[in-house]
Amino acid sequence: MEARAEWVAFLDDDDLWAPHKLVARLHGEAGWVCTGSVNVDEGLNVLAVTPPAPESELQNLLAYNLIAGGASGIAVLSELARSVGGFDTRLSNLADWEMWIRLSLKASLATVHRPLVARFEHEGGLSGDPRGVRDEFEWVVSKHQEVRAQWGVPASGATLRWFARRQVEAGNGRAAARNYVHVAHHYGDRKSWGRALVAYLWPELLRRRWIRHAQRTVESPWAEEAEAWLSPLRSH
Repeated sequence: MEARAEWVAFLDDDDLWAPHKLVARLHGEAGWVCTGSVNVDEGLNVLAVTPPAPESELQNLLAYNLIAGGASGIAVLSELARSVGGFDTRLSNLADWEMWIRLSLKASLATVHRPLVARFEHEGGLSGDPRGVRDEFEWVVSKHQEVRAQWGVPASGATLRWFARRQVEAGNGRAAARNYVHVAHHYGDRKSWGRALVAYLWPELLRRRWIRHAQRTVESPWAEEAEAWLSPLRSH
């Protein structure tokens, strides 16, 4: 990585930063910082909110990706980012998660409990090869198996379930069903058998359920703070 500043921050395609994001995040002795996020539609209307996970749960990164906001929700000390080797370019779907694992093994994480990132939700937003996702997932699980055992963190299919959910939301229920079956079979998640059946036969039922849940989270002070910095952007 060639960043010359003390900190490096990332911005994924189509994501938005709050104007005060970088100032709000640089604090303390942590080597890296994450913030919360909101999902928005094309009109910048808040659809869902995702607070950051508690710092006490950091070791669970070895089991699943608990970082809100994707790469856009992260700032890292440049020296630390270089020391862990940056993102693994062999990964196309799970490079973020795998790098967060390596960061967590070398430095403490600080969280900013504010919605400083907006992520766009697009129709048909996840069209990647589901088998490619599974292959990458199992590779990451295998790579960090030894340290996960040392920390007593059991393997989890939660990250793959997240991809399955995104596939349902994109209208790809059959691909989602295959991922749910994989999670159920390899990680003992019995509920994923039922999710697989519903995703295959009635994906719209899952979508409506998730939409209702997201709507409940939008009615919160968290969403109101996001609205305060999103509103001026609508006029541009």
